Amino acid sequence: MAKPRAVYVLIGILFAAAAASAEAAEATFPDDVQWPGWAAARSDADVQPVGDQQAKRWLRWVIPLPKRVHIEGKLTLPAERLAVRLRPDSSDVERTAVEEFKALISEKTGAERFDGDFTIHVGVCDKDGKLNGVKIPGADSLAGLNNANQAYAIAPLSETGLAVVGLTPKGVFYGLKTLGQLMEPELAFGRATVPLMAVLDWPDMAERGMWGKIGNQDPLYLADRKMNLIESHVEMGFDQQGRAVTSIDSETQQSARLHAVNWVPIISHLDMLGRKGLFEHYPELAGEGPKAKHPTMKNYRAACFSKPKTAEILAQWFESLARVEGITDINVWLAEEDVVCGCPECKDKGPFVLQTEAAVRAWQLAKKKYPHVRLRILLSQGSYPVNDKVIAAVPPEVGVTYYHGFLTYSSSREEMIYPLLAGYAKGLYGFLCQPIRARYLLVISGRRSSNMIAKWFNASFQFRIGI
Repeated sequence: MAKPRAVYVLIGILFAAAAASAEAAEATFPDDVQWPGWAAARSDADVQPVGDQQAKRWLRWVIPLPKRVHIEGKLTLPAERLAVRLRPDSSDVERTAVEEFKALISEKTGAERFDGDFTIHVGVCDKDGKLNGVKIPGADSLAGLNNANQAYAIAPLSETGLAVVGLTPKGVFYGLKTLGQLMEPELAFGRATVPLMAVLDWPDMAERGMWGKIGNQDPLYLADRKMNLIESHVEMGFDQQGRAVTSIDSETQQSARLHAVNWVPIISHLDMLGRKGLFEHYPELAGEGPKAKHPTMKNYRAACFSKPKTAEILAQWFESLARVEGITDINVWLAEEDVVCGCPECKDKGPFVLQTEAAVRAWQLAKKKYPHVRLRILLSQGSYPVNDKVIAAVPPEVGVTYYHGFLTYSSSREEMIYPLLAGYAKGLYGFLCQPIRARYLLVISGRRSSNMIAKWFNASFQFRIGI
């Protein structure tokens, strides 16, 4: 049986890799949580009850809303009583989450130490749902959830304190963000209020993010809202020996990685490789014939994608990116114009299938050195008439991003995922793939995009775009 295919949907500047949103029927946490005596809300205890309406108002501070949550009460205590215990051998992503959580508490309360008697235990749990040898309520439900590698649980412990756990550092990161967002509005100088709650949460969609400058300008803004994808342009060129090399914004890329954001580099439109110096170093790779050259744009000439050397050059760019810590995916953009080499090997296939085949060959070469790296192919308005042929040239393990320079910037009521791609996603047209559901989240265009995004994410209503 063929492997499931990955399909990505690009909607304006916001896009998501949609996955099925099936909840794990067997997961009953937090409905069945056993509240320890110290956490039970009652009139003669320090814990104050939280009613349903109060809980709903409090949860408005969390973006996005957790899937399953029960707030039993709240405990207000001197901030110096808080302690945060991170598991031994923690990852740098977990450490980043803890550092930012502590910074929030310190900024609002003035607390300088976190070694009190109310402990928040944080970290990746083991396969048995244990953290530091302690069984965490709800943790055994994580593995059965959709996108379990991003799921998390927050639960009360038998001894005074809470646990925030996930199966991976990403899940831990999101769990601690949720706890911090709930605590922030109740923090005051010298005092902290802790929500005594049980949470089980996971994303509907595996990826939630942006491409381009806006995402790179503030990856922490995205991470705070549990967005987890930035696709970014990179500098492409050649060194003095003629080897293809890249240059990236390393500071932004590493900041994204530490905040559980997948920073995906873009190999830009493949009809523009001449602008990257390809023909200066390898003039023999320039496309032949009148259809290879754009009638007005300088250096706008198609490469000959049938020649093995073209794929080798692409592979060098892939390798230059894949060696960077945290880069796991590369997105290759097909041309937007119908320019094609006229050599006998190229002329009958058309530019978009040729580009796709060359990108796949390059990826296969790069995987010999960097087996972890994955490939995505971005469709375009140019490839639109032959997207069926492009998709047929894509192996099952390669992702496909749907983009059209006109149609995916539209906010009309027309269906954005047209029948070919809908059938592809459902496994029709001769393809075997895992059924997925695309969700239309947001269409943004124009100069005020960043402001519109800020207003969307800070709106008073809640929505689920991910976790």
